[in-house]
Amino acid sequence: MLLKRLLKRTLLNRKFLKNTSLSLVVFVALANAGFYFAETITGRPIFANTLKVLGFCPAPKITISEPISPVAAEGEKVEEEKPEVQTTCTAPINLYSLPGDLIPAKDNLFTLGSETRRWKGLQLGPGTLYIEDITTGLQAGISVNGGALLVDGADSLRIGNLRLTKTGIESIISGQDITIGNLNDRGLLSVANGIRYPDGTVQSSAILQGIKGDTGPAGPQGVPGPAGPQGVPGPAGPQGLAGSAGGTGGSGATGPQGIQGIPGTMSAYYGNFYSTQTQTNVGEAQTPDVANAMTFNSPADGVGVTIVSNSRITVANAGTYNLQFSAQVEKTNNGNDSIDIWLAKNGTNVAWSSTRTWLYGNNAKHVSAWNFVITLAANDYLELMWSSANAAVQLSVEAAATAPVRPEIPSVIASLTQVKS
Repeated sequence: MLLKRLLKRTLLNRKFLKNTSLSLVVFVALANAGFYFAETITGRPIFANTLKVLGFCPAPKITISEPISPVAAEGEKVEEEKPEVQTTCTAPINLYSLPGDLIPAKDNLFTLGSETRRWKGLQLGPGTLYIEDITTGLQAGISVNGGALLVDGADSLRIGNLRLTKTGIESIISGQDITIGNLNDRGLLSVANGIRYPDGTVQSSAILQGIKGDTGPAGPQGVPGPAGPQGVPGPAGPQGLAGSAGGTGGSGATGPQGIQGIPGTMSAYYGNFYSTQTQTNVGEAQTPDVANAMTFNSPADGVGVTIVSNSRITVANAGTYNLQFSAQVEKTNNGNDSIDIWLAKNGTNVAWSSTRTWLYGNNAKHVSAWNFVITLAANDYLELMWSSANAAVQLSVEAAATAPVRPEIPSVIASLTQVKS
């Protein structure tokens, strides 16, 4: 009644029919409402079947060749369902002749098939099937190349409790064993090189040696057996060690005196010298600075060694000599200063012969004493050289002292002794 009244007021109204576009819209809306009402009451896809008749269908003709016989429970009668033949029509999209990519209208929304409407098979050409990682959002690709199934973008494959990783096989549940093969299998497990255990032990052979157990207690002594027959005499042993030597015999008669040997060539060449004068730092006051030579003014005391020009310790004979000296160094002002002492031969400095000592504080004194061993030719001479950046540094002497009585202190003492000719 409601539909009849609505038609009378709209479609049968001449004034309303004058607007063709509005009439068409209202007609389509009423038709859609009618199909929806009919499908709701009957439960049949009336509108979809109508579209098929008009040629709008999702696929070409599909014919079920054999009837489907439903399985009935025991004692229940089920009518056999007759095969249904769909009407042949021309689909607006033919998936068998799809000219390009099949891409959904929205991302991550539509599903291909369902639990009750499944595709029987999925055929893919050479290429890759991509699946997005739920956690990372990255894509993993599945492809086949040369007979091998490749899974790119994933670092492990889980099957139940078993996980295949880049480096080996793991168990998802730590307390559950990983079994390789069935208990009744007659095939063997072949290992390329060996098996490595957690303690680092490597087994590469079937011969296994367990850990040596603790030594058990000694058992009781058995009953002695009967004596065996006498053995064959063995070969003679090696000769024994020699006995200890006897006591020393008495002294023999004294032999005649031997011929006198050739006299040695070693001569006692030496020289001992000192200075009774305070020696000031003359070189520091000159421009450019020059070194100071230690001088000696004591009486001559030596054999083959003399003082020339107050500072040159000269030898008359070739040989190796040991030069020992001691110098009393003094600083007459405050502060800290140093003095360098070295050896010169024939007016030329000897390499690596210098030594530096320091004077700390006001009127500080220090004794520098060491020795040089050097080989000289006849008429060579040595000089003890010294230098300081402070004019107040000098080689000082001191007068004799009493309580107790003590001799004078020279500024320099030097001794040159031949040690080898």
